[in-house]
Amino acid sequence: MKKPLGTYNMEINESSCGDYSKVLWAAILDRRYKCEVQRTEPYKGELLAFDSQENDKLIYELNVPISYDGPFGPDIIDVASWQDLIIQKIDKGV
Repeated sequence: MKKPLGTYNMEINESSCGDYSKVLWAAILDRRYKCEVQRTEPYKGELLAFDSQENDKLIYELNVPISYDGPFGPDIIDVASWQDLIIQKIDKGV
């Protein structure tokens, strides 16, 4: 069972990764959804969305590339792509 690995404070709408070897990007959408990219292997990860109002139920997952392997954090182009994908899916009701 997959679960969020980032750190989330839903009350103040704040998220963080902490360790780029496991979670490359973490964000909160609509003060409800925990969104992140978990590293699966070099240059690859999974884009995941969890519903915090449903006990962190996994509602979306997609394999994604990680440009340059992101040893010091994600590439800005990757982040923009991940954000667009998550917003589109959640707006459509996943």
